[in-house]
Amino acid sequence: MHDIHNHHENHEHGQMSETEKLVKRVEHWIKHNDEHKKTYLEWAEKALKMNLKEVSDYLRNVAKLTDEQNDLFRKILKAL
Repeated sequence: MHDIHNHHENHEHGQMSETEKLVKRVEHWIKHNDEHKKTYLEWAEKALKMNLKEVSDYLRNVAKLTDEQNDLFRKILKAL
């Protein structure tokens, strides 16, 4: 009960708990990663058009790893 009280007190005074800060940070990282993933895929397409298939494949792989990273971040959010 004490934790709940502190949680409400923090909101009333405009302060965030460390957990709330972590949630916001992880949400930011997910969004940031999604933006990067979009760029990786755009450049993968460009590389393919430049006959750089190997580079394109690597960039697609980086995009896939970005998805995997975001999956872990979403698990962190669920754990919080």
